[in-house]
Amino acid sequence: MLKPSELCPASAKLLSKCIPEYFEASALQVVEGGIPETTALLAQDWGLIHFTGSERVGRLVASAAAKTLTPVVLELGGKCPCYVDESCPSDISQVANRIIWSKTVNCGQNCISPDYLLIHKSQVDGLLPELTRALEEQFGTDSSSPSTASNGSSNSYKSQLSKLVAPSHVQRAVDFIQEIEEMAKTDKHIQILSGGSSKCDKQSGYVAPTIILNAPLDSRIMKEEIFSPILPILVVNDRDQAVEIINSMDGTPLGLYVFTKSEAVFREMTERCRSGTAVRNDLIVQFAGPHLPFGGLGTSGMGSYRGENSFRCFSHMLPCVHRLTLPGADLCSLRCQPFVPWKSFILSKLVPMAPSIPVLITGKRAAVVVLLAVAVTNLVPGADVTIRSTLASVLRKAADGLSR
Repeated sequence: MLKPSELCPASAKLLSKCIPEYFEASALQVVEGGIPETTALLAQDWGLIHFTGSERVGRLVASAAAKTLTPVVLELGGKCPCYVDESCPSDISQVANRIIWSKTVNCGQNCISPDYLLIHKSQVDGLLPELTRALEEQFGTDSSSPSTASNGSSNSYKSQLSKLVAPSHVQRAVDFIQEIEEMAKTDKHIQILSGGSSKCDKQSGYVAPTIILNAPLDSRIMKEEIFSPILPILVVNDRDQAVEIINSMDGTPLGLYVFTKSEAVFREMTERCRSGTAVRNDLIVQFAGPHLPFGGLGTSGMGSYRGENSFRCFSHMLPCVHRLTLPGADLCSLRCQPFVPWKSFILSKLVPMAPSIPVLITGKRAAVVVLLAVAVTNLVPGADVTIRSTLASVLRKAADGLSR
């Protein structure tokens, strides 16, 4: 059963049209609708519920699933940090291109989109102009009319950038920017490097890509997941300050991005900062390939999927054991009551000393071999390793013979 978001009615309608053409109803169906339909679906007893969305709705989904003890996989989000270390790669233009691209893909409406940028003070002078250059190069210079980008293409922010999915999301993004603009009137350290609320168009759903320098930590934009093409930037004095800011944010981010030439620095950041995923010298590419399990941690989600992991995610691994019923398979009823002295001795003294064996003992002869091996192991000095390895090898061959 597939339930698309009611915030994307065109996509939901397309899925409802296409999926029946390729899948039988017994295999996959699409349910359209809003909160009532979703509530009714969550009340059913499913094998698994997979949800991607906000932390707030994720909590509601998990709470509803708990009533039927239905397992859930949640892919949420959070405030994913991007940190540019003093040891960042020397090609700062490439760094800027990757940051701007990742922030504007799907207009910033990605759970793994970089939410805010931390720049080491030694990299500020080089990176800031490159960020505005990358924005102009990818989208042009004017947000209200077509213009010519620096690469020679006729381009504009407004025509090339996608729109936010809902009017409420647009209003929320504009409110973020306007709050910062008000703060900037009394704090000269706060700067709008590009974009701004005046360049947004609420009617069409367009939010201008906006870069904010020195966004206050107590502003809404630094407390809530942004989910739009707004990039707040903070300058840090050292790595410790970057870690402190990242760990001061509520919840656990779905992604952590670190630009550094040093593997040791990257390892340090991943060890000191919790996250669902981590990428060095790029952003959001952890979702590109089918070979890595993708998932969150804590408030950014639970469970993982993608590629083979998706198959495992939607499957239950059923352990099956087949025991033979030949005479002597139960080792003279060793495990059964009554536990007479000789049974107690074997169970408490000899069995714990037995080597790990990849098969279940099925006959008297095998039992005798095991007991003798244990006895020799503990009576003959230096025989431990040889006896254990030999016994395991013999029993593996026996198991192969039984399987054939």
